[in-house]
Amino acid sequence: MNLECPYCYEESELVRSTEVLTDHHGWIYLCRPCQAWIGCHKGSTKPYGRLANAELRDLKDEAHEVFDKIWKKGGMERNQAYAWLAMKMQVPRKYCHIGMFSEGMCREVIKFSKEFFKET
Repeated sequence: MNLECPYCYEESELVRSTEVLTDHHGWIYLCRPCQAWIGCHKGSTKPYGRLANAELRDLKDEAHEVFDKIWKKGGMERNQAYAWLAMKMQVPRKYCHIGMFSEGMCREVIKFSKEFFKET
């Protein structure tokens, strides 16, 4: 299984993470023409989400950093936090995964998560 790149529409390749990272973290799908990539679940070739360029990778990291505090420190269980996020983002819960989100959706996660802490 190779993934189509959402930026240049080329097919990605399944390669070792050392192609883009200094340490080995398993497999990644890499689009060589635009250097978009996504890691795989440990011990598998199942991708965490969609291929991401540097901007989207940074936004997903920031989204997780802010959102994960809701279920780690905000008084909600992880599933409850994702249900809350799905409602705020107006997406079905089964599609509410930061790894699958676009740049704009990640910005919304960051905004909603910051607002959550202002309201509580």
